[in-house]
Amino acid sequence: VNELLDLARLSGQQEKALLQRVDLAVVMRKALDNVQSQGLARNVTFVTDIEPGLEDVVSDERMLFRIVSNLLSHGLSAASVENIALSA
Repeated sequence: VNELLDLARLSGQQEKALLQRVDLAVVMRKALDNVQSQGLARNVTFVTDIEPGLEDVVSDERMLFRIVSNLLSHGLSAASVENIALSA
């Protein structure tokens, strides 16, 4: 839901996107670091598979970070989850 609200804000011009080249792997790792302690508290293991040499994407880094963080948080809230995979 939060991801959709973020996208709606962008399309509604409530928040301007700052498009630039973004290292997706770095953003994914930062988002993972952001929720890692929540995972440990719930005995959830994060499994990552991020390709080395992944090409940059053109995106708003803040928005991308929020979207990935929200997706990981939603995964943590799922019942009986033991592992969450993050791959690119």
